[in-house]
Amino acid sequence: MTHRSLQTFSSNLNRLMREKGPATALAVERAADAKNLSIGRTSIGRYAGGAGNPTLAHLEALAEVFGVVPWKLLHPALGHDGARPTVSDQLEALASALMRLPPHVRREVGECFQQLAMTPEAALPRERLEELMAPTEAANWTGTGGR
Repeated sequence: MTHRSLQTFSSNLNRLMREKGPATALAVERAADAKNLSIGRTSIGRYAGGAGNPTLAHLEALAEVFGVVPWKLLHPALGHDGARPTVSDQLEALASALMRLPPHVRREVGECFQQLAMTPEAALPRERLEELMAPTEAANWTGTGGR
């Protein structure tokens, strides 16, 4: 799986764990055991953390636990009802993409965002995006760090 696919899978798994439960790797393992599916909490924890390449059997087991078809675990716009990703989901994806940029590019992009985001209606998305990033990283990408 590509790095991007692993990130998408991890994000979707974490989202399902938050929204649908079971909320911990141990709880997912127990739910899988109850359905005679084989997946351990160590694997689940690795996948939730963005590490490890899931096997097809593990994808199928996780999909069964959460009541989704396996391909939805790999789809960037995971939605149980076909709904579009929320603003929060989109901001989380944006924050993740920004964190992968080299620091000098991140600062340039941040300066552009600062110019675009100065309107009052942009305050909440801007604050949420800053929450999603580490405080020092948020300062670096917005161009306010070290000045």
